Amino acid sequence: MRRTPTWWRRAEVPAVNGHGTARAVAGFYVALAGGRLLGPDLLGQLRRGRGVEPELVLGDEREWGLGVVVDPDGYGMGGLGGSFGWWSEAGGYAMAFLTGHIGDHSRGDRLEAAVREVLGLPPV
Repeated sequence: MRRTPTWWRRAEVPAVNGHGTARAVAGFYVALAGGRLLGPDLLGQLRRGRGVEPELVLGDEREWGLGVVVDPDGYGMGGLGGSFGWWSEAGGYAMAFLTGHIGDHSRGDRLEAAVREVLGLPPV
């Protein structure tokens, strides 16, 4: 089994080298939404849209908050390869999908659609 070099885990590369499991990423969004990581004012600033700007990795345009994409359903972040973490304000749930393979977001989108169907929520 090949191990990730420790220098990569110790590096500080914003928006690139987060390390964790899908459960941990979802837990991060639960803690964030629950006010355990940021005070109410800063959390409100994070969730407030600041305008539509290009998403330079995925090549489309998104509404941005402070370091997260925001939309009427909630907020979170996706990345190259298909991984993402998300908090659904409308559904009151956190969702995370992490992959070790390069791909698009279609697999994670299908999983979230299934979760929303079970919860009786409309698709996003």
